[in-house]
Amino acid sequence: MRLPELYVHVGAARHFLAWELPHLAKYFHLVEKPSWNASLLAFGPDVIRSGASLPASHRFLTQFPGFGHNPLHDLAVRQQDLDVFDRCYERVFVNPGPLQIAYASSDRVTLFPVSIDVRLIDVQRNRSRERIASLLHVSSRTAQKDWRRSAAVMKKTGIPYEVFPPLDEAELIRRGRRSQRRAAWLRALGVKSARALPLGYVSHRETIRKYREYDGFVHIARDVRHPTMIDGKYTASLMEAALTGAIVFWHDTLGLGNDFETIFDAPASTHDAAEYIHQVRSSLNVRAHSRATAEEMKERADPGRSVAVRAHAMLEVIE
Repeated sequence: MRLPELYVHVGAARHFLAWELPHLAKYFHLVEKPSWNASLLAFGPDVIRSGASLPASHRFLTQFPGFGHNPLHDLAVRQQDLDVFDRCYERVFVNPGPLQIAYASSDRVTLFPVSIDVRLIDVQRNRSRERIASLLHVSSRTAQKDWRRSAAVMKKTGIPYEVFPPLDEAELIRRGRRSQRRAAWLRALGVKSARALPLGYVSHRETIRKYREYDGFVHIARDVRHPTMIDGKYTASLMEAALTGAIVFWHDTLGLGNDFETIFDAPASTHDAAEYIHQVRSSLNVRAHSRATAEEMKERADPGRSVAVRAHAMLEVIE
């Protein structure tokens, strides 16, 4: 049976597409150029409009938060997006979260499960946590991040904690220069794809080591209502930490409910959240919950599961 042709139109989100392509290839024959004989999947907020102008037999869009695109708070951007959806796309896929709210009026929108690259973390190497004796928060320093709230919560618990990557500007610069030197060295050896990490970021390998080092992960944020920057309902860092078996404390920022049974939904108040962490800490079977957290995240964040939801919806339109 010949698979239907699909052209994937992607810009800055190529990194996120990488772990989904093998799964898309199970449902579609992926082609290198757009044409009127192939369906088109625009992937990411930066290609909404360019994807709408390309030839295609059917057009679809996978949309997610980021890239300086905030239809939740910028109503002009929201209306522009909705107009493009109505004119050009047959299905628009979004994760549960802020875009679900922003695009609620569109009949083109279909929800799909959020995913991460589960291959990055070998769950067989996980350390089942025995107690919650240390806490970690991981995020970039971009404007929409309410990382100071997580830091304040962790400090108020009195439990040893860390905010990662480090806040020290000199240290960030040192890390950035080291990454640039390493990328230049690899390119000199013929590794053409070697790139330096953006300032404020560290390698995934180093970040995963940090997840494994700590017992608990804290991401308690309010909506800072930044005009252009926006976060998803769950951050990739939170989901990756859960995949290592960390005990995760999160806040339902937008009041949409918790999609995970093993993630703890803490209050937004820094005092109340710190008290909540201690309540959980005093009564939880940490070892069993650590294992359950990793197992749930491995199943629920699997990109194959996420792609399947979208692929079946696309095939319903195509066929």
